[in-house]
Amino acid sequence: MTRCFVFVDQAFSCLTVHQWLHYQECILCCFFVASCDSCVYLLDEGTHH
Repeated sequence: MTRCFVFVDQAFSCLTVHQWLHYQECILCCFFVASCDSCVYLLDEGTHH
């Protein structure tokens, strides 16, 4: 478990701030799209019943 954290720490320290921000942006975008998809799915399910 500790090795994993060390590896992650090293990986993040290698990233530049710009890359890190871009990475966070991608994650947030993915979460946003996923939540929107689930909302649309729930709305569709609600209208069908």
